[in-house]
Amino acid sequence: MTRPSTRAVGDAFEAFSARFLNTDLRMSLRVVGGKSDGGVDLRGDWWLPLRLVSRPLQDYSVHLPTQQRAPVPRGYGYPTHHARRLAQLHADALLKAEFVKIVATAAPEPKFEHLVAKVALIAEEADDEYMDFALNHPYMATPSVTTSDDPPPPTFIEPPGLIEKDGHLLPNPFEISPVRVVGQCKAEAKATGPKHIRELEGVLDALSKPRYEIPLEGETLQPLRDNVPKGVVGVFVSQSGFTPGSLKHASASQQPLMLVHLDGGRVDDELVHLDSRRPDPNQEHLAPGCTDVVSMWWNAPFNRILAAHDMSIRLETMDAPAASRAGIYYGDRRMARYGPPPPW
Repeated sequence: MTRPSTRAVGDAFEAFSARFLNTDLRMSLRVVGGKSDGGVDLRGDWWLPLRLVSRPLQDYSVHLPTQQRAPVPRGYGYPTHHARRLAQLHADALLKAEFVKIVATAAPEPKFEHLVAKVALIAEEADDEYMDFALNHPYMATPSVTTSDDPPPPTFIEPPGLIEKDGHLLPNPFEISPVRVVGQCKAEAKATGPKHIRELEGVLDALSKPRYEIPLEGETLQPLRDNVPKGVVGVFVSQSGFTPGSLKHASASQQPLMLVHLDGGRVDDELVHLDSRRPDPNQEHLAPGCTDVVSMWWNAPFNRILAAHDMSIRLETMDAPAASRAGIYYGDRRMARYGPPPPW
């Protein structure tokens, strides 16, 4: 049997990684890898919902009783801006409490239990230093166990509607915010080392800086319009896991990084998926998802982005058949897709 070429192996794993990120994590990425890809294999956006207390009050359709409105403290020695800040915090707390009550009555609790299990090791034959780092690091996908007969968890809230602008349907900026995503994929026999992590980190550094135009005499330096960078995160997907050095380097990085170990995406497997039907974006929470997720890890800057949007990532282990998949949650419910569907 003829062995597949290096390019065929890489293309198959890139397609597999893009399908995983687009389906399981609700991203919208396209494969851009090529001869002069600049160290980037995947590129696109991740449309994330805003935090509950960050949205305008009218979006919740919640009317607070007059007697529950926070009084503004007055008197000698009490700064006005402090009083306004306390009043706003109190109003936000009341708003979130009322909204949670509405969600609890509208969407009943799911009829399944998540049992906390031991974190799966990224590599079976890892050294003690690697094991200690992987098991004790706080930013790993929370493991859970469920049964194949249990229904999938419901979505937290329905995705917000799109708005029409210049003939195109775009996400509502008052309810969703995009994060730029760049990704690298490695389908090699050995674990990924820190050299490749530094390459992705360099790409993020370049994208995080605004581009400027050369000013004319007497003018000030101004960033190019529409080129002031938005939030950007890096995702590295490896078929053979990561070395302890790569994890330590990513942990110390100031750029938001996620490292994913996927045991799949071989050439023969991808040939089967070429003729398969793409999942319906409106029914993605019912899709079986990728069942080759070994582990997911991210650093503190990436975790701050998740926390800023009330999001969490869990590694779900099915008892029958034995498999694992990733699930992204908004609050305590599985998150539906926000924003446009992926560019298949």
